[in-house]
Amino acid sequence: MRVGLVNPNRYLSPPTIPIGLEYLVKPLREAGHDPRICDLTFSEDPYRDLSLFIDDFRPEVLGFTVRNIDTGVFEGNRFLLDDIRDIIGWVKRETGLRVIVGGTSFLSAPLAIREFLGADVVMVGPGEKALPFILESNKIEGIISGYNLGIEPDLVHPRAELIDYAPYLESGNPVGIEFRKGCPFGCDYCIERLRPVLARRVEVVVEELKALAGKGYRYFFFSDSELNLDVDGTKRLLSSVAREVPGIRWTTYLRPSPMMDRELVRLISISGGDMVTISLESATLYPRTRGEESALTGEVRDFLHWAHQEGIKVAVDLLVGFPGEEEDSVLRTLSFLQEVPVSSVGVSSYFRLYEGTPLAERVLEREGLPPEVLGNFEDNPGLLQPVFYNWLRSDRLRQLLPAGHFHLAGEDRKVNYQRVD
Repeated sequence: MRVGLVNPNRYLSPPTIPIGLEYLVKPLREAGHDPRICDLTFSEDPYRDLSLFIDDFRPEVLGFTVRNIDTGVFEGNRFLLDDIRDIIGWVKRETGLRVIVGGTSFLSAPLAIREFLGADVVMVGPGEKALPFILESNKIEGIISGYNLGIEPDLVHPRAELIDYAPYLESGNPVGIEFRKGCPFGCDYCIERLRPVLARRVEVVVEELKALAGKGYRYFFFSDSELNLDVDGTKRLLSSVAREVPGIRWTTYLRPSPMMDRELVRLISISGGDMVTISLESATLYPRTRGEESALTGEVRDFLHWAHQEGIKVAVDLLVGFPGEEEDSVLRTLSFLQEVPVSSVGVSSYFRLYEGTPLAERVLEREGLPPEVLGNFEDNPGLLQPVFYNWLRSDRLRQLLPAGHFHLAGEDRKVNYQRVD
């Protein structure tokens, strides 16, 4: 079957290589299909370019990747589904082709997004096995769990063959690569929470890196939710990268717990990790119920000093203003981050509420909407239109921020779009 894979993500701050589509190519080929990619990111006329693609390739089905519902931050928030809905609606009217959709956005409200977009089938989670399964029958409709079907952990995926990387990398962006999908942790505001962890073999990730490095790419982003979900597995990966793919640079997200030991920090450095981002929460570092810092604060302090010794730059994404938290907790956290070696601290006190997350359920179950909830609740199934919880407004938070490398998240309208969840 001729399978058209379409990337409609035209958000350019920064642009993101759609590696999720690239990871579908080899599984589709091995299942006997002929996949091609239509990348609309830099298109000046997406309808014209998609029409030319359809006329030339004559696909029998189209798959769309839908990476984000919106930009996720309060400041300068941009809703992203309207344009994709219009494109899918045009495809259905003009061609009658079956449309399958997948991507990170469907970790939240998959039924509501499917209905909003007018798609036939939704894949939630990885599509490596799910998409060939769907294509076996033209009768499958609704929602299919890619997590239940799993991934192909032994595949070395072809990269930079069906997509031109050059325009994506002009501004210095990294090339994404994936080790694991999923996250076992239960952060109550996150749509990735409690997802099965599906890991590729270390050897195939390294082979993919080697192939990309052989094509001249030297800067990478490990796009796992956090690279250190499994510290021992991450050590094996980075040891192999240091040994077999010398001379590259990479960046990633790390979680504060389980925090790295000294050996893992060393491996980050020798394998080319020169800059990482950690996500922190003020209410976890300085719990409201205790005057002293939490044990986690000491772990974070150790990591930051080790990273500094190894020459690794560390950026911090800081969430403050949880329900029930007091301003003193925020102030203690900001003071702590003034005293440790970090390159930048992006601070947010606005929590995007997603359908099915404990935070959204806890906030919205109150009788009458509290004043801390901002957004549209009229005709908003699945909370697709952005709704935020906030009690610490930007003007007050700006007053609390120390001078220097602290800033409000989202003020420059840039989002890290190199993550593939």
